[in-house]
Amino acid sequence: SATRQAFLNARLVRESLLASPGDPTQALAVLELSPRSQAIFVEDGLSFGQADVIDVSALPPEFVRTVESGQAVHQRDRLAGEQRFVTGVPLPAVDGAYYEAFSLGQLRETLGALRTALLTGMVVAPIAAALLGWWASRLVLRPVGEISRAAAEIAAGDLQTRVDVSPDPDLRRQAASFNA
Repeated sequence: SATRQAFLNARLVRESLLASPGDPTQALAVLELSPRSQAIFVEDGLSFGQADVIDVSALPPEFVRTVESGQAVHQRDRLAGEQRFVTGVPLPAVDGAYYEAFSLGQLRETLGALRTALLTGMVVAPIAAALLGWWASRLVLRPVGEISRAAAEIAAGDLQTRVDVSPDPDLRRQAASFNA
Protein backbone atom coordinates (compact mmCIF):
# COMPACT_ATOMS: atom_id res chain seq x y z
CA SER A 1 0.00 0.00 0.00
CA ALA A 2 2.81 2.41 0.89
CA THR A 3 4.68 1.56 -2.30
CA ARG A 4 1.57 2.08 -4.43
CA GLN A 5 0.92 5.43 -2.72
CA ALA A 6 4.52 6.52 -3.29
CA PHE A 7 4.28 5.68 -7.01
CA LEU A 8 1.02 7.62 -7.33
CA ASN A 9 2.54 10.61 -5.54
CA ALA A 10 5.68 10.42 -7.70
CA ARG A 11 3.50 10.50 -10.82
CA LEU A 12 1.65 13.57 -9.48
CA VAL A 13 4.95 15.34 -8.79
CA ARG A 14 6.24 14.44 -12.26
CA GLU A 15 3.05 15.68 -13.95
CA SER A 16 3.13 18.89 -11.92
CA LEU A 17 6.79 19.53 -12.82
CA LEU A 18 6.12 18.82 -16.50
CA ALA A 19 3.20 21.27 -16.46
CA SER A 20 5.13 24.00 -14.62
CA PRO A 21 8.86 23.25 -14.47
CA GLY A 22 11.26 24.84 -12.06
CA ASP A 23 9.46 24.74 -8.71
CA PRO A 24 9.69 21.32 -7.02
CA THR A 25 8.36 22.76 -3.75
CA GLN A 26 5.14 23.75 -5.50
CA ALA A 27 4.95 20.31 -7.12
CA LEU A 28 5.21 18.65 -3.70
CA ALA A 29 2.56 20.99 -2.30
CA VAL A 30 -0.11 19.37 -4.51
CA LEU A 31 0.33 16.08 -2.63
CA GLU A 32 -2.06 15.18 0.14
CA LEU A 33 0.36 13.27 2.34
CA SER A 34 -0.88 11.42 5.37
CA PRO A 35 0.52 12.47 8.74
CA ARG A 36 2.54 9.22 8.70
CA SER A 37 4.41 9.98 5.46
CA GLN A 38 6.99 12.52 4.34
CA ALA A 39 8.27 13.25 0.83
CA ILE A 40 11.16 14.96 -0.96
CA PHE A 41 12.15 15.55 -4.53
CA VAL A 42 15.87 15.45 -5.32
CA GLU A 43 17.25 17.28 -8.35
CA ASP A 44 20.97 17.81 -9.03
CA GLY A 45 21.82 16.93 -5.41
CA LEU A 46 19.33 19.47 -3.98
CA SER A 47 16.47 18.24 -1.79
CA PHE A 48 13.05 19.90 -1.85
CA GLY A 49 10.29 19.10 0.62
CA GLN A 50 10.65 17.54 4.04
CA ALA A 51 14.42 17.12 3.97
CA ASP A 52 14.51 17.28 7.77
CA VAL A 53 12.87 13.82 7.88
CA ILE A 54 14.16 12.21 4.69
CA ASP A 55 17.85 12.87 4.41
CA VAL A 56 19.04 11.19 1.22
CA SER A 57 22.59 11.13 2.58
CA ALA A 58 21.31 9.01 5.52
CA LEU A 59 19.99 6.36 3.14
CA PRO A 60 22.28 3.49 2.17
CA PRO A 61 24.40 4.51 -0.83
CA GLU A 62 23.30 1.47 -2.88
CA PHE A 63 19.66 2.49 -2.34
CA VAL A 64 20.32 5.98 -3.72
CA ARG A 65 22.50 4.63 -6.58
CA THR A 66 19.74 2.23 -7.60
CA VAL A 67 17.21 5.08 -7.78
CA GLU A 68 19.70 7.29 -9.64
CA SER A 69 20.31 4.47 -12.13
CA GLY A 70 16.62 4.55 -13.06
CA GLN A 71 15.16 1.74 -10.97
CA ALA A 72 12.52 2.19 -8.28
CA VAL A 73 13.35 0.63 -4.94
CA HIS A 74 11.94 0.39 -1.42
CA GLN A 75 13.19 -0.77 1.96
CA ARG A 76 12.81 -0.31 5.69
CA ASP A 77 15.28 2.10 7.25
CA ARG A 78 15.73 4.27 10.32
CA LEU A 79 15.25 7.95 9.51
CA ALA A 80 14.88 10.84 11.93
CA GLY A 81 15.05 8.39 14.84
CA GLU A 82 12.14 6.26 13.66
CA GLN A 83 11.74 3.07 11.67
CA ARG A 84 10.27 3.94 8.27
CA PHE A 85 9.41 2.30 4.97
CA VAL A 86 11.18 4.31 2.25
CA THR A 87 10.37 4.22 -1.46
CA GLY A 88 12.59 5.85 -4.08
CA VAL A 89 11.20 6.48 -7.57
CA PRO A 90 13.35 7.84 -10.41
CA LEU A 91 11.72 10.58 -12.47
CA PRO A 92 13.92 10.83 -15.59
CA ALA A 93 11.38 13.01 -17.43
CA VAL A 94 12.12 15.82 -14.94
CA ASP A 95 15.76 14.86 -14.15
CA GLY A 96 15.10 13.99 -10.53
CA ALA A 97 13.97 11.41 -8.04
CA TYR A 98 11.08 11.21 -5.64
CA TYR A 99 11.47 9.70 -2.18
CA GLU A 100 8.68 9.03 0.27
CA ALA A 101 9.02 7.62 3.78
CA PHE A 102 6.14 6.08 5.72
CA SER A 103 6.29 5.76 9.48
CA LEU A 104 6.08 2.20 10.77
CA GLY A 105 5.28 3.30 14.34
CA GLN A 106 1.52 2.90 14.01
CA LEU A 107 1.95 -0.47 12.30
CA ARG A 108 4.22 -1.59 15.14
CA GLU A 109 1.61 -0.48 17.69
CA THR A 110 -1.15 -2.31 15.81
CA LEU A 111 0.91 -5.50 15.60
CA GLY A 112 1.74 -5.18 19.32
CA ALA A 113 -1.95 -4.89 20.19
CA LEU A 114 -2.73 -7.87 17.98
CA ARG A 115 0.04 -9.90 19.63
CA THR A 116 -1.31 -9.00 23.08
CA ALA A 117 -4.84 -9.99 22.05
CA LEU A 118 -3.64 -13.31 20.65
CA LEU A 119 -1.55 -14.10 23.74
CA THR A 120 -4.48 -13.20 25.99
CA GLY A 121 -6.74 -15.42 23.91
CA MET A 122 -4.24 -18.27 24.17
CA VAL A 123 -4.43 -18.03 27.96
CA VAL A 124 -8.13 -17.26 28.38
CA ALA A 125 -9.58 -19.69 25.79
CA PRO A 126 -8.29 -22.92 27.42
CA ILE A 127 -9.38 -21.75 30.87
CA ALA A 128 -12.83 -20.80 29.57
CA ALA A 129 -13.09 -24.14 27.71
CA ALA A 130 -12.12 -26.06 30.85
CA LEU A 131 -14.69 -24.21 32.95
CA LEU A 132 -17.39 -24.71 30.32
CA GLY A 133 -16.53 -28.42 30.08
CA TRP A 134 -16.61 -28.80 33.87
CA TRP A 135 -20.01 -27.05 34.06
CA ALA A 136 -21.47 -29.10 31.17
CA SER A 137 -20.23 -32.39 32.58
CA ARG A 138 -21.67 -31.56 36.00
CA LEU A 139 -24.99 -30.71 34.36
CA VAL A 140 -25.05 -33.95 32.37
CA LEU A 141 -23.71 -36.22 35.11
CA ARG A 142 -25.80 -34.88 38.02
CA PRO A 143 -28.80 -37.18 37.28
CA VAL A 144 -26.49 -40.17 36.88
CA GLY A 145 -24.92 -39.29 40.23
CA GLU A 146 -28.36 -39.17 41.85
CA ILE A 147 -29.23 -42.62 40.50
CA SER A 148 -25.88 -43.97 41.76
CA ARG A 149 -26.54 -42.46 45.22
CA ALA A 150 -30.05 -43.93 45.30
CA ALA A 151 -28.75 -47.34 44.20
CA ALA A 152 -26.20 -47.26 47.03
CA GLU A 153 -28.96 -46.40 49.55
CA ILE A 154 -31.13 -49.28 48.29
CA ALA A 155 -28.13 -51.62 48.48
CA ALA A 156 -27.72 -50.47 52.09
CA GLY A 157 -31.32 -51.52 52.79
CA ASP A 158 -33.34 -48.29 52.38
CA LEU A 159 -36.04 -49.48 49.96
CA GLN A 160 -37.98 -46.20 50.24
CA THR A 161 -35.29 -44.28 48.32
CA ARG A 162 -36.50 -42.51 45.18
CA VAL A 163 -34.83 -40.30 42.56
CA ASP A 164 -36.21 -37.06 41.16
CA VAL A 165 -37.70 -37.35 37.71
CA SER A 166 -35.44 -35.54 35.23
CA PRO A 167 -36.77 -33.26 32.48
CA ASP A 168 -34.48 -35.14 30.06
CA PRO A 169 -36.66 -37.77 28.28
CA ASP A 170 -33.93 -40.44 28.37
CA LEU A 171 -33.23 -39.96 32.06
CA ARG A 172 -36.95 -39.63 32.85
CA ARG A 173 -37.47 -43.26 31.73
CA GLN A 174 -34.51 -44.41 33.82
CA ALA A 175 -35.76 -42.52 36.88
CA ALA A 176 -39.29 -43.92 36.46
CA SER A 177 -37.93 -47.47 36.09
CA PHE A 178 -35.69 -47.03 39.10
CA ASN A 179 -38.50 -45.63 41.25
CA ALA A 180 -40.86 -48.46 40.16
